[in-house]
Amino acid sequence: MDRDALIAHLATSDKLEWRKSRQRNAAPDAEIVTWTPAATLVTKAGTPALCLGLSSTGRWLCCAQGAETILDFDSVQNYWCMFSLLEKSPDNAVEVIRSELATHGLDEAWIEHIPFQHIVVAALESGSKFWPDLALDWVPYIGSSTQIVTALQMLHRHGRTQLQRHRAQKLLAKMRAIGD
Repeated sequence: MDRDALIAHLATSDKLEWRKSRQRNAAPDAEIVTWTPAATLVTKAGTPALCLGLSSTGRWLCCAQGAETILDFDSVQNYWCMFSLLEKSPDNAVEVIRSELATHGLDEAWIEHIPFQHIVVAALESGSKFWPDLALDWVPYIGSSTQIVTALQMLHRHGRTQLQRHRAQKLLAKMRAIGD
């Protein structure tokens, strides 16, 4: 569904629970953001890790459970808060988010507008030993793009572990074979 149509539906829905929060790391007099919860993501350990929300203007937000501030991660291009999503398989993550969207009265078409590619690229480029390994599992789901290829090339050269470097090289070779 078209993003503008989804935003228009947000504005007219009377079933949504609207909250007001300040943007994380914002000045005390910064604008208050109106948003609605969209999904709660749970870690492998079974604890709630993250509340995913939508602003009244259709921007994806995240907040820690119980936190009074939110982060518009896409506008600041800081995707760390979304890395726990990578602990799930892509299919499972999409299924969980789709179910959560329905629970919160939101159209499942919103899932098409989650910046999965940006989250995966950020994790590949994170310099961590843990997150790039999970992001590599997501690459086949995301597919090839200039940003993915660039991140894989960097990981192939500078990955923290030999396994990361080899996995990145293997994915790059598959992408080249498909592209030929």
